[in-house]
Amino acid sequence: MPDKKHFNVVVVGAGPAGANAARHAALGGLSVCLLDRLEAPSHPVRCGEGVGLKGMSLSVAIKPEWILSAIRRVKMISPSGTLVELANIGESYIIDRSIFDSDIVKSAIEAGAEFRNNTNVDAAERLTNGKYACHIGSEKVTADCLVLADGVESRLARDLGWNTRLSPSNMETCAIARVSDPSIAADAIEFHVGNRFAPGGYAWVMPRGEGIANVGLGILGSHSISGGADEFLTAFINHRFPNRTDLTNRNCGGVPVAPWLDPLVRGGVMIVGDAARQVNALNGGGIAYALHAGQLAGEAALLAFVNGKFDETKLSIYQKKWAKGHGKNQRITNDLKNFLITRRDDAFYDRIAESLKKRKALGYLSVFLRTFAGHPVMMWKTMKLFG
Repeated sequence: MPDKKHFNVVVVGAGPAGANAARHAALGGLSVCLLDRLEAPSHPVRCGEGVGLKGMSLSVAIKPEWILSAIRRVKMISPSGTLVELANIGESYIIDRSIFDSDIVKSAIEAGAEFRNNTNVDAAERLTNGKYACHIGSEKVTADCLVLADGVESRLARDLGWNTRLSPSNMETCAIARVSDPSIAADAIEFHVGNRFAPGGYAWVMPRGEGIANVGLGILGSHSISGGADEFLTAFINHRFPNRTDLTNRNCGGVPVAPWLDPLVRGGVMIVGDAARQVNALNGGGIAYALHAGQLAGEAALLAFVNGKFDETKLSIYQKKWAKGHGKNQRITNDLKNFLITRRDDAFYDRIAESLKKRKALGYLSVFLRTFAGHPVMMWKTMKLFG
């Protein structure tokens, strides 16, 4: 282990949230150490790799080398097989997470952060002098400020006083694989709903190019059993791609679909990304949320250091800014998700699909307004979300 043992900021977890937090803290001249248990970030990839330009542009400019495919159409397939196609979806892409995550880490290193991979943090604690220690085997690294980006149900956040346990209705079990099949179009995403393939969730096809896609599904924990997501994925792939030529990169993981974890700050510690449940509760998407949360946390750390002294009370600006922006939208998506849970039967989705299938120039707003028709509060929330 390198000789340096103390930093202004230690970040645990080098995914998009942690790496971006490290980058912004280091850009301001703080000494920063970024720790990750893996050899390289985001291996294996456990998401569809889809992003929207609007959300991403709050934090980073999308680089051409990240882009695998540009998405121009979204196909929504009801339980009965009724197709609704959306075209007005905004600028959207499938990106290569391996390259993207590696570049965010590189940007943190270039800003001055020290990156230590293959480093598993066993425990975290607050010391009697007010600083924080990350225990790594028999060694430890200390910091004035700690940023936790160590994933779903953060173990280290529990060490420091948070209750990070998620109820089954606030966690999705996701299974994903990479499928090669000539029927896959490079410019179209597919969403399949219904109890046959994804009870309490949905299945998706996210193209990484012509003839190859990330194929996966998410099932609410309240609707799943052990191993259930993987079995449903097998059934979905066999149905949708009976003539596939290859199937690789198969894995499973958990995704929080809940309100963000309040508080985001305790003393000199901030939580970001999946650890803080900063994910769109309707679709499980979290890349843009994670990047922005990391940026806000890194900027808050900078504000907390004045003339070389650390004032942990100033970290609260992170939560205030999150709550006014993405945090507000996330609470709306959670309300919409909870509303749908009580109505997620196949007949409900088939009725919506039938009413929309012949309409032209549909966008997400049109679909959601039709979904929540007759429920004024939910329609108002939809307008707030997409307005």
